[in-house]
Formats: sequence, structure tokens, C-alpha cells
Amino acid sequence: MSMDEVAYRAAIAKGTLYNYFQSKEDLYYSIIKTKLQFLLDALRHLPGHQKEPARELRAFVNLLSLLLLKQPDFFVLRRKGENRESRQVFDDCRVIEKQMKMLLRDILSRGMRSGAFRKMDCSAAADAILGVIDAFVDRTLHLKLTGDQRRSEQDKMYAIIINGIGDS
Repeated sequence: MSMDEVAYRAAIAKGTLYNYFQSKEDLYYSIIKTKLQFLLDALRHLPGHQKEPARELRAFVNLLSLLLLKQPDFFVLRRKGENRESRQVFDDCRVIEKQMKMLLRDILSRGMRSGAFRKMDCSAAADAILGVIDAFVDRTLHLKLTGDQRRSEQDKMYAIIINGIGDS
């Protein structure tokens, strides 16, 4: 979608749009930043927060993978993050991603302390889990999976994650 079309659909002048966003990528990153912040807030306030780490981990994995599946272009723009025009918004997205990783580490740490998960380096495990989620999203998009196929793949992804961190 072009900036012309965005301005038309928003019923504003294209110049007004450029007063707020330097480029289409800047606009997109702003949308992604808002969605990432919303996701982070949702993850911080999961029902049963800090009570059942395995359920909390599953909710984290499901919510993050769902957001990424709904925003396939985010992968492309994420790789183009060095773009000077969108650099600040890209950096803001990275800060939110780091906060999500810290939240994931906290879930893993609580799981270790409660005995739900085996002892591990929580930072390395969080990186591995985020990598598994990225791989799941790439695979799902590449194979164009939908509905039951996607849910089945998501269950397999979670099984891989939980088997890796398992119970103590």
C-alpha cells in the first residue's frame, strides 16, 4: 500500500501524513511498535500470572506467534532496520522486544524455582525459545498453513519448547 492510498483511506492530505511519518516503513514500524507494546502489556497481565509457569509460557508463545503471523511483513522490515528514516521507531521496537525477552526469562526463572522447569541458563533458553517461535512463524508462512494445520504446528512448536526445558 502506498502513502497516497493510506492518506486517501484515512481521509487526510498526504502532506499531513508525512508530518507524522517520514516513510511507509516509519508508519509500519509505528503500527508494529503499538502492537508490540499492546502484546507486552497483555503478556504482563496474563490470567494466573506467576502461578503456573507452564501455562504462562504457553500463553506467551501463543500470543507472540499469533502477532508475528498476523504481521508477516514485519520480518522483512525488521531485517531492513538499519534504514535511517525509520531508525528511531525500529530501535523502540527492539527495546520492546528486549522487554519481552526479560519477561520470558522471568517466566522461565519462576518455572525453575517452582520445579516446573529444569535448571537452565534462562537467558540462553529465552533466546532459543524466541528462535523457535521465529522458525515456526517462517515455516507457517512459507507453507501457507491455516486453521487446524496452523494449530497443529503450534502444538508441535510448544512440545519442542516444553521438551527442551521440561520438568526437573
